[in-house]
Amino acid sequence: MPDISLDGNGHLDSHVEAVRRTPARSSATNGRIARGTPDHPSETATPSWAVPEHIAAHTAHPNLREEGPPVPVTADDCGTYPGPQLRIPSEGDIPDLYKTPPVPVITPTRRLINLWKRRSEQGRSEEQNDELISAALSKLTDKFYVIPVIGPKGGSGKTLLSLICGLILSEHRNARPCLLEANMDWGTLRDLLGDANPRTIAHLLNDLPDVDRAGYGALQGYLTMFGRLPVLTAPTNPDDMQALTPADYDKVVSLLSKHMQVLLLDCGTSFVNRISQYAAQLADHTILVAAPDNPTMRRCIASAHYLASSRYVSTYKEVMPDLTVLGEKRDLARVAMGSMTLAVNGIGKSSKEVPLDYNALAKQLPDMNGIVKLPYSERLEALINTGRLDIEVLPAAYRRQAKQLLASVLIKMAEGRNQPWH
Repeated sequence: MPDISLDGNGHLDSHVEAVRRTPARSSATNGRIARGTPDHPSETATPSWAVPEHIAAHTAHPNLREEGPPVPVTADDCGTYPGPQLRIPSEGDIPDLYKTPPVPVITPTRRLINLWKRRSEQGRSEEQNDELISAALSKLTDKFYVIPVIGPKGGSGKTLLSLICGLILSEHRNARPCLLEANMDWGTLRDLLGDANPRTIAHLLNDLPDVDRAGYGALQGYLTMFGRLPVLTAPTNPDDMQALTPADYDKVVSLLSKHMQVLLLDCGTSFVNRISQYAAQLADHTILVAAPDNPTMRRCIASAHYLASSRYVSTYKEVMPDLTVLGEKRDLARVAMGSMTLAVNGIGKSSKEVPLDYNALAKQLPDMNGIVKLPYSERLEALINTGRLDIEVLPAAYRRQAKQLLASVLIKMAEGRNQPWH
């Protein structure tokens, strides 16, 4: 029976004393019989890199360590380890982070959209529209372009469509879009933005000289970033909105033209107020929005003819110069009609909806650039009500048609056949 003793804390130390009398094995043998012993004469001797027994016994567990002075370790006790050696990297092995391009972060939603584009026919058509938008934008770098979004009826989705078009353009690096609210009829842009910047176009006009001198960094203090799209809102007070004049808007547009490439104007329903007329005469291309019902469509057709009529041309003849092709004067009304695209928004919302005759509609608007149909989506309406509208969660059918609309508008602008009115 082993001797029982107490350690410094008064605990039993019988196990320690018993183990202490056991001779220590070399750590290189790992509890096995060492090589080169009489029991194993065929085995080779202990390798040179094995730890000697007198050092292994001294450096064992503290409870098993013999009392006494430390055992010195000499160079002969330390053999050469035959394994891989540690390699210190040289200066050339360290990458230069300034020259390394950043790795793009692709969200899971974006991965699903890309997979849908590759696997489905609708996705491939959307991808083709993306390529058409990029190709057209690469040609629209010579000047600043203005696209008003206007319609004769409230609630047809003008503000929503202008916001979605801006989000789509913000995905393209050479677009540099901006959305400016020009609705004098109680616009709903702030409701869609959610937490909008309290500063409006009225505040920007008060600080316009200082902002112009400071540059884009100061301008950002007046913008609301909706995703990647900068938005400049209008005052919510109708008296402050009525005080704005076309000259005020022209100052702001001139400032935005120094930093942006494409400006979307969210206009109201009135075609005769000063701001809407200013937007119409400034436009490079106009998106006319209508609901899919016959009364609204009749008003929309009349509005399109009004915008392109000789009366409208004579009213703003100073901003619509004579256009000539091969020495012959062009029909200004036809050119004005060709610089408009009709967007029929919200198709299929009601089961009682009377289908429109789009062939008859095209005959009444023969010179219009095109007619694009955008479907109704309950999911899109839910996104609007909850304030979670984003380009990645936008319903695929609506996003695809909105891109088709933008591609049609930008291609027409890139062709150069619709001359600017300013």
